[in-house]
Amino acid sequence: MKRLFRVAATSLAAVALLVLRSDGSRADARSATVVGRVVRETPMGPAPVVGVRVTLSHRTYGRSEPSYTGTAGWYTFFNIPSGDFTLEVWLNEARAEPLRMALHVPDADRFTATTVTVR
Repeated sequence: MKRLFRVAATSLAAVALLVLRSDGSRADARSATVVGRVVRETPMGPAPVVGVRVTLSHRTYGRSEPSYTGTAGWYTFFNIPSGDFTLEVWLNEARAEPLRMALHVPDADRFTATTVTVR
């Protein structure tokens, strides 16, 4: 069966971190808490998909530790630097390849993350 995917938006906030420069002085650097949701289209409306493994992948940073959707379908990643990532949604653990979509994490206090809706 062919699965169709629709991307919707979810608001989230960025978390500011304090880091040290190489010379030892302090500098403000931002990293984000990335929050999103995986839901399935049903005749009654969107229903959360529970226990789905979600990862972020980056060319330089590699793949994140997994986050798993909770009872409401939400996933969360903490301390994500700004940049271009690939959001990977593993609907079936036995499946060799995840669903992939581009996710840009901007260097900003607030931005929009991706919610994956599966029909």
